Amino acid sequence: MRFLLRPPIPILVLFSSFLFTFFVWLVSVFLSLDDHRIESLSVAHVIVVLRKSAGTHSLQSITEKIVQVSGDHSVHVIDPKDILSRISFLPVSAGFKNVWMDRKILSVDITFGKDKKGDPTYLVPQMEAINSLLQNDSNILLVQSNELWGSRLDSLERLVLRIRSVGIILLSLSVLSVVFFWGYAIRGVGLSRSQDGDSDPPRRKSFWMESPDESDALVEKGVSSIHTGLAVGLLSGILSLVLVWSSHSALYPHWADPFLLSAPGKEETGGFLWMGIPLLTGVIGWFSGLLARILPS
Repeated sequence: MRFLLRPPIPILVLFSSFLFTFFVWLVSVFLSLDDHRIESLSVAHVIVVLRKSAGTHSLQSITEKIVQVSGDHSVHVIDPKDILSRISFLPVSAGFKNVWMDRKILSVDITFGKDKKGDPTYLVPQMEAINSLLQNDSNILLVQSNELWGSRLDSLERLVLRIRSVGIILLSLSVLSVVFFWGYAIRGVGLSRSQDGDSDPPRRKSFWMESPDESDALVEKGVSSIHTGLAVGLLSGILSLVLVWSSHSALYPHWADPFLLSAPGKEETGGFLWMGIPLLTGVIGWFSGLLARILPS
């Protein structure tokens, strides 16, 4: 392991660890925000109030129309008695109770999804589709939807989808850049070591003389480059993980801190992901070592 103390290697590990720390922080923040968005900022509601004359058959027909747009298990029947019991402390008149006591109310959950073509579906078009389906139904008294809130969630969803697609491309290009950067650095370290170890002056090759067998040196150099890349990758990943862990209270808010597994609503699913960071960087370093064998000197 003495080769890790050669002048370029510690600087390379230190620089790469800060780079991986930034990547880890950026990806973890995005995943936390995406989880928060899915949990709290991905559902809108449409309230459908039926007339008292609407029977069970009408209720079933209206539900089937709504399900065609919003999907299965999206329609919930609200019991007006339950609502009135929750507002019993308010000075509600008897006439108000009589109007709403036997009223049928539907709550529709509008969520993001994909259509039959695989394209994403947004909230506002679903609200508009439900309104157009129910606007001429004589059994409907009121259809209430908050399209302003839905448009804000749609804008957030479009932004997240764009960041996800562009981020995957940029992250892939960044990993490829790291592989080439490490490959050239490891290649330079191997060449400088081989030049330092050559004590005999180079001999001119002759047609009549058998050329020296250089396969052993190349194999030794190739194995060394692979081991060097793997060691640099593992050390960079471990150091970046230590940096993130030691400063996690400053890098993340409490609700998004992936190291606080005891936070409310946070599942213990991130341990394996964190331990996989050195493994991932080690694989990147291993590929860099392979690349160092074929790069031009």
